[in-house]
Amino acid sequence: MRRYPHLCRFIAVTALGLGAAACHHGSSGVSTTTATADPEGIWTGTDSISGLAVMGLINTTGQSEFIRADGVLYAGTLAISESTLSGTLYGYSPYGTTFPDGSDFGLGTFGATVVTAASIDATWNFTTVKSATTENMWSLTYDPLYTTASSTTAIAGTYTNTETIGPSAAATVTISASGAISATSTASGCVLTGQVTANEPTDDIYEVTFSYASCTDTTLNGVQFAGLGMLNSAVTPAKVLIAVTGEAPDQSNYGLVMTLTAS
Repeated sequence: MRRYPHLCRFIAVTALGLGAAACHHGSSGVSTTTATADPEGIWTGTDSISGLAVMGLINTTGQSEFIRADGVLYAGTLAISESTLSGTLYGYSPYGTTFPDGSDFGLGTFGATVVTAASIDATWNFTTVKSATTENMWSLTYDPLYTTASSTTAIAGTYTNTETIGPSAAATVTISASGAISATSTASGCVLTGQVTANEPTDDIYEVTFSYASCTDTTLNGVQFAGLGMLNSAVTPAKVLIAVTGEAPDQSNYGLVMTLTAS
């Protein structure tokens, strides 16, 4: 799944520019100029254009993962200035699928108004590598689940990935008490190994890193994936949501979502 290296180079330059612009820190942990609002949290709501549900995870550094109900993943690092949240989000179609124009990757300029621990209202444009542009409108509400304490002990367990597509579709996933994560998929041959970390123990957002080996799709082997996860222990059985992105040596880009249900 080739994801257009010339666009990847453009994205890298864009990301460097955004990083230079967000070089100060306010009261929020997220990179800011002047912050009067805090976007950190777990956010749920609707894309008013498609009508699909959206869930967002934003950690203390502005790292952001937004998962749409159809499996599309938008990811990037956002900055807060006063009550405006902005930056670039990269968009990934679910593994093995494409957007309606046949592309599987793109980027968009994100802008939103934030009310701390209450709402995010966003209007932003997304453009695929084949130049198809869509306007996205999100209305998201803060989920108090974010204030649940996190630890590798809390998230430890054996889970089933209920996603039906992806390198770890339907696989059994194990997270140890030290945060080591592992899985093997008989369908794809992929062997997953990595780490789940609770860097902010007062917040229910985890950092997740892993790589694959032995995949039938050899472009995945050795790719370093990184992103965020959350644990919902308020439901029975408990559920874990993970969203990660990675880039292969040939500059193919991947966004993966796993929905884990405790065994």
